[in-house]
Amino acid sequence: MVFNQNFVLSWNTIWANLSRRIGEDMIMRAEFTSPFSEFVRQLELGNYVQESYINPAQIFLHDTVVNSDILTDHTDTILTTVHEVNVDLNIPSTYKEYIARTSFNFWDNVNNLVASLVANLRVTSEIAKNNIVKQMLYNGYQYGMIDAVEIADPRLSDSNSERYVIAMNTMIDDFVTEANDRHMIYNNQNAVVNPEDKAIGIGQNVPYVVMFNEFLRTVEVLNALQMVFGRYRETSGNENQDYTRRLIRLNFDDFPSSIPTTNRSSVTGTNVPYNNINFFEEPIDVNTGDPIFPSTPKAGNTPIAFILEPGALVMRSQLEVQTNFTNPATLATTNRLILRMVISLSGFEKIGCIAMTV
Repeated sequence: MVFNQNFVLSWNTIWANLSRRIGEDMIMRAEFTSPFSEFVRQLELGNYVQESYINPAQIFLHDTVVNSDILTDHTDTILTTVHEVNVDLNIPSTYKEYIARTSFNFWDNVNNLVASLVANLRVTSEIAKNNIVKQMLYNGYQYGMIDAVEIADPRLSDSNSERYVIAMNTMIDDFVTEANDRHMIYNNQNAVVNPEDKAIGIGQNVPYVVMFNEFLRTVEVLNALQMVFGRYRETSGNENQDYTRRLIRLNFDDFPSSIPTTNRSSVTGTNVPYNNINFFEEPIDVNTGDPIFPSTPKAGNTPIAFILEPGALVMRSQLEVQTNFTNPATLATTNRLILRMVISLSGFEKIGCIAMTV
């Protein structure tokens, strides 16, 4: 066995003595999978996702329709939104061979170190993906794209905490009870002001709830959530009626509180870190440059929960490839993960926000 500086283990007194003192190597790394990763689907071709939505047709009173109407084409209203690839990440990790060879007492742990360095690329991408989706939800609320209901701060009293849970359940019921024009992003555009121009939809699945741990104040509220979402019980097997996998809990202290000042579209230069980059910019009219949405929240100033249909998050992986390259001069190996995705909000799926004013 030849180590750094070409010393052989049996000839290197210092290394031999040190190897007898290190009896165990413990290798630790973070393991994390974003709760939003389950929404990711593969985008086989192209860089765009198109949504086409068929609005309910117009209705006439039968006894008022003239005979000539039989020769008239009544075309259903078809609405369209287009989502573009907006996330393009290059995640590198470099390690040098001699460091791996001289840093451990047991050869098995050298393999574990290298495996951990490679696996860490995935964890890094999951953390980045989680942060980008949280920023997108926050931005959508701040841009006025998302309908919101304002409540009092649930942390202040038991009654406020109860109203918080009631507001969540009320919004869920609104999604799935009957078709309406509430909680659809398309309807909140500045140009869509007439009720007859709005999309009419109804939730097709049990909605997801994205909430923060800090706002669960009382034992009664916690118990109610455990009964509904069943953290500790098995799933029913019926995906359309199963709440157990439809609760995403986040930490409020880790949620964005402002919109990054640097838009992804304006990034220039090389080796630019992804931190403080706005991957979800405010939609604008390409002809006038004016914002398409009001640019102010619908209610409150601080989001504390989001209710959304599974299809409300448009997440498509256009490219996800891992490579490695060894530099023969330094024996350094660089592993890279290239991640390119569409991360956007659907224009025609239900999504709502519960907010407060602080």
